[in-house]
Formats: sequence, C-alpha cells, structure tokens
Amino acid sequence: MELVRGYDEEIFEGNAIKKDNEYEFPCPICGEEVIVDDFGPAYRCGTCKKPIRFREENIKTGYYLCDCCRDTDNPIDEDIYNCKKCGGQICNACVINLQVGEEIPCDGQHDINPKYCPFCGIVSYTTYTEVTKELLDTIKVGDLIKVNDWKKPMKVRGVSPNYAVMTENNFGKTYYSVIEKKPWDGDRRNAMRGGRYHCGRDNWIFGAPHFEYKFDDEKAVAAYLQTFERGETELSVRNAIPILELHIKHVKGESKCKKLG
Repeated sequence: MELVRGYDEEIFEGNAIKKDNEYEFPCPICGEEVIVDDFGPAYRCGTCKKPIRFREENIKTGYYLCDCCRDTDNPIDEDIYNCKKCGGQICNACVINLQVGEEIPCDGQHDINPKYCPFCGIVSYTTYTEVTKELLDTIKVGDLIKVNDWKKPMKVRGVSPNYAVMTENNFGKTYYSVIEKKPWDGDRRNAMRGGRYHCGRDNWIFGAPHFEYKFDDEKAVAAYLQTFERGETELSVRNAIPILELHIKHVKGESKCKKLG
C-alpha cells in the first residue's frame, strides 16, 4: 500500500525556495516537487503521486489520495480505510503518524473478517443485535464500545467476571459507564427492562468511597469493579439503560494510535 508522506516541515525547514506565496521542495520519495503554500503543506497522492493539499477532508475521505484516486464508494468506518491494492484496511490514526518515506506494508494477506490495521490492531466496528453473556465476555481492555445509537464510543478501562467499565473524555471531563454482564432480574423501572443487559453509572450518590474515578489506574479500576462483584454497589436504576444493540471495535494487542488515547 503506497501511502507516503511527501512533506515534513522539520526536514525541509530552511531548504525552501520561496516563490510568491508558495514554497517548492523536492519530494523525499521520488525527488519531484512538492508545493507548499501559506495555507499548509501539500502531499503526494499515494496512488498517482500528484500533489494534494493536506486538509481534514483528505484524512476523512481516503488518507493521502487525491480526488481521482481515493475510494469513496466503499466507506468502511470514519477511522478505517481501504487499501486500493488488496482491499485490506488501515486505521486513519496510523496513517497520520507515518514517518516521511514510510510505506504501509501490503502483502495482500489481510484478514477478510475482521480486517485489522497492521500497525495498531484496530478493526472496524461489528454490530450485535443479540446481546449475550458470551458476547459481553469477549470485551477486553482497550476495546471501543457504542451502545444503541451512540455516536461516540467509550473505551474499555477494566473488566471483571460480571462487569466492565468504559470511559469517554469530552471537553476535558471524563464520563464513565459500567456494563453489567448479568441480565436484570427485575420487571421494569425507569429505562431498565427485565431480562435485558444494562449499562450506566453506579448507585453511589456521592461517588464511590476510596475511588476518585481516575480510570488510568489499573489497580484502582480493578478494585472499583470488585465493589460491584461483592454487591457493595450496583447500577443506578435512575440512569441505567438497556443494551439493545452493541457496537464493538475490538483491539488486537495494545493500541499505538494517539488518537484513541
């Protein structure tokens, strides 16, 4: 897969030939010119090598491909893109972090289902409409979870035999939700439904004792989940919701994507 970055500000700093409001640099890959103007750097298309402007839409719609070459007919996920050579997938965050001249290896041997990013192990979301204990047991630390119609995912921070806790950072604040791997044995209360699996906050009104909700501390998270296992707390019936659909993006190994945290 030829996704090569054609410009790097640190490498070319001081070597620019300024012409009006544009700068000309030789591409470190092919030696051809890469044009950079005051609005930001240009990159060469990974397929046809034509210069393309580095803008957000280039990232969102098909990595470093120009309008003619990028594959917009088969969108996979907002963070996963297709290799036009073999059909394998690569996650956007890994492409952004490539070094100058580095190529994403393409051996045509990517898994068909699921297809993992060869750099960070991220795979596109899989949707499950039948939620079972066996399915919930496959969730592991690092996985990304969307419940029902959520637009933004939460990242799994800890798991125990009957629970999992996940978080989302939004506007500088951390929000959490606990998944209970046991169906609720009640009938119906607020949004909770009997026989369904649920997720939500704990029922400590003033917060969990001895736990400051710092989910980066693995030992503290494990101890927090044990309070659920021992029955010291449970899901709050005021804000727990039934899991009708579960969208999981499994992580194979440890994520290297800065974007995902």
